[in-house]
Amino acid sequence: MIRRNLALAAAVVAGLAAVSACSTVDKPAASVNGVEISADELSSDIDAVATLQSADAPLPIEVGAATIDGDVARGWLATRVRWQIALDKLKADGVALDEALVGQVEQQLVSSTPTWADLTEAFQTRAIEGIAAEEQLGEQGMVEAFVTADVDVASTIGNWDPVTGQIVPAGL
Repeated sequence: MIRRNLALAAAVVAGLAAVSACSTVDKPAASVNGVEISADELSSDIDAVATLQSADAPLPIEVGAATIDGDVARGWLATRVRWQIALDKLKADGVALDEALVGQVEQQLVSSTPTWADLTEAFQTRAIEGIAAEEQLGEQGMVEAFVTADVDVASTIGNWDPVTGQIVPAGL
């Protein structure tokens, strides 16, 4: 399952290379069970993920203006939403994040990502804890958590689909 989550993160990174059209993101980009993910934080995360792909291939993302590609925004924001849902579900169930699993995820990310050390500590922590929380809940736990989560996504990005755990374009 860790490999599936890392593969998902890699797919988001690959999608970053195909950025072509941009749209402005409302602030906040999303709210998950009352926890806001700001447009600036989303842009910063996407910029950080882009460095995982290649430090030599900057993306046409206007961080200050919070302007990013819609597909990229939906893909990465869905990842952030799932991580927050997983962390919230564990907390609501009174279950601590498995420290051994956290260590395993961190070790895999550090060993498989040459530019990992260049990322901010905040980004690293979010990624490690988010992936570990998803792993700890498992697929069935995540499906159950999707349905009960209170997720609100900026209208310019799309809508949360609790069945798939994805953010779909508005109107779909």
